[in-house]
Formats: sequence, structure tokens, C-alpha cells
Amino acid sequence: MTAEENDSGYPKQVKIIESTMSKRDCMVVMPTSDGKSACFLIPVYERQNY
Repeated sequence: MTAEENDSGYPKQVKIIESTMSKRDCMVVMPTSDGKSACFLIPVYERQNY
């Protein structure tokens, strides 16, 4: 997933998802309702080929 492919969501989410999809470790600290779950789940689903 690249920023161009996903224009929805927060810029922070796109950056985090790109990092995790590149198999880099990430530590994320974000406020409530900023989309931390999506940052975790999107790469998991992508790796499972859903």
C-alpha cells in the first residue's frame, strides 16, 4: 500500500502501514480514535491475502 493507493485515512496511518508492510518494526503512540487498530490490521490482512 502506498500513499497514492490510499487517499483515505490519516497521513500518520499511511506512513505506519507502509513501514509495517516493508517488515520494519514500529512503535506507535497515537491518541484514541486515531486509527491504531487499522495500522495493525491492514498489514495482517494483506499478508493473509484477504
